Amino acid sequence: MLFKLLKYAIIFGLPFLTFFVWAWIARRRAAAGQVPLQQTPWVSLSIIGLVLMIATLFFTGLNEGDAKKGTYFPPKLVNGVIEPARVE
Repeated sequence: MLFKLLKYAIIFGLPFLTFFVWAWIARRRAAAGQVPLQQTPWVSLSIIGLVLMIATLFFTGLNEGDAKKGTYFPPKLVNGVIEPARVE
C-alpha cells in the first residue's frame, strides 16, 4: 500500500521536479547575462500534477483488475468454526 501511495506521490511531483530543474538551469543562464526567472507557477504545476495522477489512477484501474473469476462465497460459521471466504 505504501508503494502505491509513493508511486502516485512521485507522479504528482514530476511537474514540480521538471520545473525546478528548468529553474536551476535558468538561474545558471541568468548568471551569464540573461533575464532570470521571476515567478513560480504553483497553480499550473499543481493542475498538471493532478491530471497526471488521475490519468495514472485511471490507467492502473483499467490494467490491474481482479483476476479471480467465479462466484464469491463469504466466510461463514459452521459448527463453531469459521470457514474462510472463497471464490469458485
